[in-house]
Amino acid sequence: MAISISTVDLFCGAGGLTYGFEQAGLPVKAGYDIDPACKFPYEHNNKAKFLLQDVQNVSGLDLAEHFSGSSVKVLAGCAPCQPFSSYSRRYNDRQSKWKLLQDFARLIEECEPDIISMENVLQLKLHSVF
Repeated sequence: MAISISTVDLFCGAGGLTYGFEQAGLPVKAGYDIDPACKFPYEHNNKAKFLLQDVQNVSGLDLAEHFSGSSVKVLAGCAPCQPFSSYSRRYNDRQSKWKLLQDFARLIEECEPDIISMENVLQLKLHSVF
């Protein structure tokens, strides 16, 4: 039986993580971000479609469309790390960024991916967002 993999990249930015996934042989179906300036570099350097959409407004059903027909679902999310990085002492909008991590957790529950990839920031282990 052939394995079919689909990946979705949340908080994709200009597409560095997507590029790495594609280079490793993991096809990415879509990348979501709120920065319209990221659309051109994302789509120019990757095969995936860029979706200009706030992750807070994305549902598990939206993601399920990208995973349709795949035997392995990979969900990547490099949410803004300011709330749990050493930089956060100088950052004034920490609370709204925590919400993005909670939305990532919500989407994990809603679409039940087989593999989850998220940014590894040392201070995150001290917090219980999930």
